[in-house]
Amino acid sequence: MCMLLSGCGKSHIVVDFAEEPDAEPAATVPEAAPEPLTLQQWGIEVEALRLSAADRMLDFRYRVKDPQKAHELLKNDQKPYLVDKATGLKLLMPASTKIGPLRQATLKPQADRVYFVMFANPGGFIKRGSKVDVFIGDFVARDVVVQ
Repeated sequence: MCMLLSGCGKSHIVVDFAEEPDAEPAATVPEAAPEPLTLQQWGIEVEALRLSAADRMLDFRYRVKDPQKAHELLKNDQKPYLVDKATGLKLLMPASTKIGPLRQATLKPQADRVYFVMFANPGGFIKRGSKVDVFIGDFVARDVVVQ
């Protein structure tokens, strides 16, 4: 079956509704991918790593899914840092004497809440598209792409 649709001016659109050939059996639905290690072991999902503050800071965001597992990441004694995969450059979380460390820390993390850690990027060496590894204590998020 064919249908001619008239458009504006002299243009026309032809739509051909061909009959479907005998349908193939439905493809099997692939099994769900296994949960990422960050969720299984640490109870979090990495949300994003974005440049911020005129590209002089990196804003790492993660969502807590299991507060008991995520508890270790949110302790004050953890010293977060990240490492650029291309250069090996190590960037630290700044801590100001007036405002303290630029991260959230709590003894009672809440499920489905997003927490952050800010990293210094002096000189703007890390660019959008860079791959980095993020370390918080024993936790490691590998190959996180900077947005």
